[in-house]
Amino acid sequence: MTVKELEKILITEKVRVGDYSFHDDQPIIYDGFLIRSTPKGKWELYYMERGETDLLGTYPTDHACCIEFLRYMASSYPQLKKYLPKPATA
Repeated sequence: MTVKELEKILITEKVRVGDYSFHDDQPIIYDGFLIRSTPKGKWELYYMERGETDLLGTYPTDHACCIEFLRYMASSYPQLKKYLPKPATA
């Protein structure tokens, strides 16, 4: 999953745009999650609350970052759970 694909999912599932930002020119107005690419090709997931930004994790691919984003967001938007990978069975 790419960030572009994630954006389409969030629009389809009617997730409030103010709850996330994937672009530097798309600021968070209140509290929300941010995904940013780094100059070294990694992906970072942040949570911003009241102007304070906390790094939640750094990931080697946008796919890994998007999946972790969905895990966090699914607590507020249960309709996103269907996009999470199924756990492997033994």
